[in-house]
Amino acid sequence: MTTKCKNICLRLKVTPPYGEPKYLHGRKFCRFCNCFLVTEHNRCDCCKLSLRNKSRKGNKHYEISM
Repeated sequence: MTTKCKNICLRLKVTPPYGEPKYLHGRKFCRFCNCFLVTEHNRCDCCKLSLRNKSRKGNKHYEISM
């Protein structure tokens, strides 16, 4: 079974604001579609691959300041 992008992600795609951590507000990254999504699922709705929910470095911890 091969994976391919069905372009559903174009409707769900979000761009993180400049200067804000990318994964802060529940955004997840699809490595195959190469875009950030806001979803509660652990898999991309477009290509069905697992989403990344933290940075590759994984050592940065962010706090929400109000």
